[in-house]
Amino acid sequence: MNLPKIHLVDDDRAVRDALSTFLGAVGYAVELHASGEAFLAVCEDAEGSMLILDINLPGADAFGVLRVLRERLPQLPPTVLITGLGSPRIRERALHLGVLAVLDKPVDGERLVAILEDAAA
Repeated sequence: MNLPKIHLVDDDRAVRDALSTFLGAVGYAVELHASGEAFLAVCEDAEGSMLILDINLPGADAFGVLRVLRERLPQLPPTVLITGLGSPRIRERALHLGVLAVLDKPVDGERLVAILEDAAA
């Protein structure tokens, strides 16, 4: 199976590094972004890829990033949101926007890969 590229957006370098290493070992190509703004600067490159996006980012948070993506791209990339501060209200809001899942940090790598594989199938 040809795996899509993943854009990983998180302001925590340790999270970016850990998830990138894990996903790379599984076979995904991962492009790292330290902020929502950094990702949005190259978001046209997101077509055909997947997105892992931290909810609580400084500046443009996940919901702001998703709003801009909806304006710029014909279709939202398959998206998984990750958070250290999840709440039922945030989960409901995120799922209403069409994201694949909202995962708590620390992220369960096997669950993340299962979600990504299902979306890529």
